[in-house]
Amino acid sequence: MKDWNIPITISKRAYDFIKKHGGTVSISLFHGNSSCCTGGITELILSYKAPFDRNKFQKIQHNEIELLVEPNLPLKDTGLKIDLSTFGWIKQLQATGLERF
Repeated sequence: MKDWNIPITISKRAYDFIKKHGGTVSISLFHGNSSCCTGGITELILSYKAPFDRNKFQKIQHNEIELLVEPNLPLKDTGLKIDLSTFGWIKQLQATGLERF
């Protein structure tokens, strides 16, 4: 597995949220089926649980939290940015930086 050399930016709100929810986030890629209602969409998926086979993920320690990143994600050179979005009482992590084209 290659070394991680893409910058990661985590907002303070997202960092605090991750820490509050166990301190680990898995980041992987979702590929929608082009023949179904998702239209072949590709998105980053963030989960508060470690993946079943964590050995296949790149472990990145960021201060007091652990990021488990699927290797070879098609990310822009500007890197991965993680923030916390809120809608009323609903809070959710979101990641940007996916190379789409």
